[in-house]
Amino acid sequence: MGKKELPKKVAIICVGNICRSPVGEALLREYTEQSSCSFIHNIQFDSAGLFGGRLQIAEDSLDFLHKRGISTDDFQSKKTTREFFDKNDLIIVMENYMKEFIITHYYPLLQHSEQKKILKRIYTLHEVAGASGEISDPYHTSSKNFLRVLQSIDGACQKIIKRWESSTKSQKFWQRFGDKIKSLFQ
Repeated sequence: MGKKELPKKVAIICVGNICRSPVGEALLREYTEQSSCSFIHNIQFDSAGLFGGRLQIAEDSLDFLHKRGISTDDFQSKKTTREFFDKNDLIIVMENYMKEFIITHYYPLLQHSEQKKILKRIYTLHEVAGASGEISDPYHTSSKNFLRVLQSIDGACQKIIKRWESSTKSQKFWQRFGDKIKSLFQ
């Protein structure tokens, strides 16, 4: 995926797929649907957990999304698989260690150069938003801490959408006027 190219399929990953990744998936989907920039409307989102599967979304995450009018009726946590990673061209993780975990557990037999290609598709949520840092796991913490973590996810998701919108507006501009501008300098 090139620097200015938008992803077509995005996977959001956390540990259990019950706290952070379902919120990231739901918010990114909601914000792309609300965007005035039609280029990003077709991005598909999914989420999974490194150790998830068959669990219900955490109560604090559920409340956070419902207060924003976002339904979770169809949500069912799932565990990551190699096939899951292979079908996504951008993989968003919550913590840095997850990058190496994915390579070690799902691509151990690939040559190092091939593993590096996979790593070029894996970023933390904050990295995709243009920042640094990680989103810590709020599982078994206070509701106050849980809310702080979910607000951090929300802020990062909003920044990602703004970056994608900005990128697509630039693409539209160059598609429309690029040849005209080039002809001025020839």
